[in-house]
Amino acid sequence: MPLRQKGAATMEPPYERLVELSHRLRAATDAGQLEWTAEEDTAFLWIGAGGAIVGVRSRDRDGEEPYELEVFTAARQKVESLSSEWTADEQPAPWNDAVARLYRAARRRALGVDTILQDLLAQLPPVSDEAASRSRR
Repeated sequence: MPLRQKGAATMEPPYERLVELSHRLRAATDAGQLEWTAEEDTAFLWIGAGGAIVGVRSRDRDGEEPYELEVFTAARQKVESLSSEWTADEQPAPWNDAVARLYRAARRRALGVDTILQDLLAQLPPVSDEAASRSRR
């Protein structure tokens, strides 16, 4: 195994950095720190301060898996992507969950889902736990 020089940068495979990017974007989105825009019904964009763009979309345009994360330059040239994948024995790739969670968070933020639900719930009277359990039967 080669020795690394102290302070030398280590290169991770691009998918590992994309998975980390997915996790960080989701956390920042859930914390209300990022604004996403809807490009299409099932495609959402975030533009970073330097102009780089991150897109997350449902590849089949049905709002379900497979999802795809894409990274673009400010000039909209795609530089990286990460898609939901399955192994030969139909097991999900390790990064599928990270991309799916990011897709759902970006969608909620871009479409204002949380605000809409909060507004709707504020218009309705609360339901007791007993009444809620009776309605589930």
